Formats: sequence, structure tokens, C-alpha cells
Amino acid sequence: MNELNIPFICGKTWTTDAIYRETRRNMELRKNAGCITVEMECASVMALAQYRNVDIYQFLYTADNLDCVHWESRLLGNMPDDFRDRYARIAFEIAVRL
Repeated sequence: MNELNIPFICGKTWTTDAIYRETRRNMELRKNAGCITVEMECASVMALAQYRNVDIYQFLYTADNLDCVHWESRLLGNMPDDFRDRYARIAFEIAVRL
């Protein structure tokens, strides 16, 4: 990301298997444990990669925000095509550097 001059944040991610488990209580517990994001796919993809003994690199970007008084949908379900293209190009640029 530094080579590409792209700002980023490093932090822990909480993974869950269902949106209904993203309760205010669970979110506060995970935040107190140092998590800055939540997602629903990475753990299963990582488990499969470990089982198959293959390297896997996961690329996350923000879509919505749960860490506020009212939910902020941000880009969730409404991402412009140029953002999708930009994120894909960034992921490919990172992949060729690994």
C-alpha cells in the first residue's frame, strides 16, 4: 500500500457467520478486544486455504459503518462502478507484488 501511495489502517478483524450476531453488545466486546472491522467471509476462506495448504491473501475495504449512533450504509449496496474497478486494480497491483 505504501508503494502505491494508498492510505490504509492496520487492525484486527472480527469475523462472524451471521449478520444477526452483530449485536451492540458483541460489537462493544470486539472493539474492546481491539477489532476495528467485522466481516463474514474471511474465516471460512482462510480455513479452506489452510486445509488445502495454499497461500491466501485477503483484501478488505469498508462498505458500511456500525460504530455510530445510527447505522451508516455508506457504499453498501450502492458502490459506483468506478469504485469497484479501482478496488480491483488495487488488489491486482498488490497481488503482483507478493
